[in-house]
Amino acid sequence: MKQKTFFLFLVASFGLLASFKIADDILSRLGLQQEYAQKMILNNLVGNFSNGPMDNVQEDGATNDVYQQTKFFQLPYIPRPKLTTLLNGDKTGAAKELCGYIKRYLNSNEFITRYNTARESAKPTSEPYRMDAATIESMQNGVKEQEKSIADMKKNKTISASIIAQMEKSVADQKRYLAEQSDPTPNKTKWEKMYPADPAITVKARLQEYLNVAATVDFAAKLTVPDKYGKVKFVNPDYEKKSLKWKAIFRSGKEVTDTVTSFVKEWLKGEIISIEKTSMSDAQTSNTTGKSVTNSNKNENTTPNASPEKQGKPRLKDKLKSIIKN
Repeated sequence: MKQKTFFLFLVASFGLLASFKIADDILSRLGLQQEYAQKMILNNLVGNFSNGPMDNVQEDGATNDVYQQTKFFQLPYIPRPKLTTLLNGDKTGAAKELCGYIKRYLNSNEFITRYNTARESAKPTSEPYRMDAATIESMQNGVKEQEKSIADMKKNKTISASIIAQMEKSVADQKRYLAEQSDPTPNKTKWEKMYPADPAITVKARLQEYLNVAATVDFAAKLTVPDKYGKVKFVNPDYEKKSLKWKAIFRSGKEVTDTVTSFVKEWLKGEIISIEKTSMSDAQTSNTTGKSVTNSNKNENTTPNASPEKQGKPRLKDKLKSIIKN
């Protein structure tokens, strides 16, 4: 069970996309390119790694199939040395700071533009075959008859439980299929659910999902000794069946998870995405300018009698230092 840290996934694929040099620096430390990180943000947010119209796309749901789960949730590849270096630092401090970038980015014009573009591209262009009313009614009657048969079979002690279980599963599958057939435009329904006009709906759902999953993680769970391939598994076989998201949160550790959980809870108390959007490039300019002015003022206070020409040189040096530091 070789998983990257879920917290790092969040900050790498949700928040580190801004024009801030500090964000660029963290991306570099993680070995991630901005374009790649941006795609990971959106795909994981909506739970869709397919390209093009949603003419045959499944929804994120409960499944033990790892391959199926990767269609909805993926972690970016982070070189092990870079990941180790970051984890050996101030994890909780980084968590607080980077969660702030997540929220800042999701409230930016850049995010909204990217989301709307992806939403339009994913809009379905076709719908699957739908049964006619007569066929649906006939199938519904058949299900009712099978349910009566199952009830009678349960009274007969000579019929094995496994046969009854198979029939119950068959009935459940038919009911599920009938429910799907009741929607004349299932692709459009999935698209509207996955890409709502207001992305705040999806963001809120993912934040709540994080809290729900994190609350079930057993951080005291024991792991096996690494095998010859360096892989480890949970000693408890039930934990091996947990979702990729559950395992990723486990790998992040309780300390980081508690920090992220606190941030998410506070986020959910207020506005998810502000009506008035910010621009990441404007924020960068404001951040850089503010630091330059501060450094310049400090320099003027220490050399009150300096000539304008001499004052100008320290200012330029301070500005260059400010830019390099950021």
